Amino acid sequence: MSVFSYYLREKNGEPMCYHLVNKCHYYKWYYFAGKVRDVDGERVNYKQKHFKTYEAAAIAEEQYLADWEEIKHGRIDFNDLWKKYLSYSKRKKEQTTIEDDTAKYLNHIEPYFGSRWVKTVSPEEIINWHETLESNLARGSVRNCHKVLSKLFNFYELLYGVTWNPCRAVGTPKKIHDDSKFVLWTTKEFTQFYNCIHSLDDQCLFLLFFYGGLRRGEALALRWNRIQGNILCIRRSIAKIEGGTKEKSTKNSVIRHVEYPEFVINKLMRLKELRMHDDTFSEDDFIFRNKRTGKKPLSPTTITNRKDKYCEQAGLKQIDFHEFRHSHISNLLAENMPVKAVADRVGDTVDTILETYVHLMPSSNPLIVGVLNKDKDLYL
Repeated sequence: MSVFSYYLREKNGEPMCYHLVNKCHYYKWYYFAGKVRDVDGERVNYKQKHFKTYEAAAIAEEQYLADWEEIKHGRIDFNDLWKKYLSYSKRKKEQTTIEDDTAKYLNHIEPYFGSRWVKTVSPEEIINWHETLESNLARGSVRNCHKVLSKLFNFYELLYGVTWNPCRAVGTPKKIHDDSKFVLWTTKEFTQFYNCIHSLDDQCLFLLFFYGGLRRGEALALRWNRIQGNILCIRRSIAKIEGGTKEKSTKNSVIRHVEYPEFVINKLMRLKELRMHDDTFSEDDFIFRNKRTGKKPLSPTTITNRKDKYCEQAGLKQIDFHEFRHSHISNLLAENMPVKAVADRVGDTVDTILETYVHLMPSSNPLIVGVLNKDKDLYL
């Protein structure tokens, strides 16, 4: 049960309070909250949380109130807002997410908006920015940059109790399905690729990709104790960060159980038998480990290099790791597997599957007409 205690003090005649929240005797953080008046004189609530100490919360609130008069009249630029957003994100988001967002901000947002006051950016300028980006970037990259800028505007709204997000008014650029850039492998092409692999470790790894639709980080994070019969529990992921790798939760923190065909599980069991000859073997070991260190997972760069080598040896067009996943999903949909079942298997939503793969799904017209034709004898 949560226990709340608070300390009240006067700040310019306004009562301010800091709450200490204790949960289950091991989790605690501080937050500050209160009310200020906006440019129209209306009282606006504000709140920030997840501070480690009372002093950190107090200092942050002092800075917030000092900034308020500037913010109220729109006098904060994107670079200042970005610094505040980074500080906030470090308490809330994965390091990999922060690094990705930072790269997009520095390369594609800061050069265009960095010194601009946030409140002065119009929807028209967002559209012009999209057009500028599309002269150099693919549509998917433009969409991702738009999402980062929209996060900034959302943070501005959260932080200062105002309503101003021109990105929301413009909307995220629509996806473009370009089949020429959508590399999909048939079973025949994957077999050609697989026949060039002579390492049992790599054979198992790429079978998991093609027959399970795993993301690269999910496969690298697998441990032996995650195998139950012919089912693999996918609950963690390995991400590449500056200076190395990091184990984290899966995308959207979704835990799923993926059932594999018997021939894939048999390959994994052969690999496990070989590993068990090592006196240091543990069920908690990574399945795909760094042979030099023994206990660490393979790095994403290592398996990317191996994949490229096998593609070249097989005489096949280079395929991105995520396109193993695309191939798995499209092959299932081509066999008329239910979209909900496919979405659950790969850890996506039905909406995502339909948006991304609907143009690859076989036509249902013959099935529909077949059902309707059952009534043909009623109208002779």
